[in-house]
Amino acid sequence: MMLCCCFSLQIYKEELADFRGTALARQFNQTFSEAPESHIIRDKLANLNSRYEKLKDRCLSHRDKLGLVTEKQEKYSDTVDPMLPWMDETQARLGQMLREPVAAEPSAVQNQIDQLKVCYTQAVIVKQ
Repeated sequence: MMLCCCFSLQIYKEELADFRGTALARQFNQTFSEAPESHIIRDKLANLNSRYEKLKDRCLSHRDKLGLVTEKQEKYSDTVDPMLPWMDETQARLGQMLREPVAAEPSAVQNQIDQLKVCYTQAVIVKQ
């Protein structure tokens, strides 16, 4: 059994050498070695580890930035969402006031001014 395995291994090595000599590009044959020097492997591994660490650092940095942006967005939404109905209502009220003609009588003009003052006061209160 061992003899058969060694014979098969010898045939495989011969076929592999033949394949490398005929089918693969010459450049590959020149750069390929079955037992590369250990310093080459160490250098490539060190390079790979360095690139991985840089990538990991960038990912952690982006994760932190995403957390900050998410926090700011939630704070913004919590502040703005309650304001939207008020803003729609106020916009409709002010649009209605703009469509009304300015009154001719002083008491009616004063009433229109008072309505605008109420809108202004509400806006100031909401702004705070």
